[in-house]
Amino acid sequence: MQFEDFIAERGSTVTIREGYGLTKTVTASCLTPTTEYHFSSIGIPFPDTLYKICKIGTQKTCIPD
Repeated sequence: MQFEDFIAERGSTVTIREGYGLTKTVTASCLTPTTEYHFSSIGIPFPDTLYKICKIGTQKTCIPD
């Protein structure tokens, strides 16, 4: 059973969305829009927020395959 089903069966009307944040950003810094859910996506950055995806242990930018 999915968590959303579990809480809906108990009368909850909340929407659970996935996002990402760091303690350095205080709260979330990106969020998945309700109309654009993709499994294991952390969403899109908030305005004026930049992300860089690097190879582990380096500062080299990863290039999409």
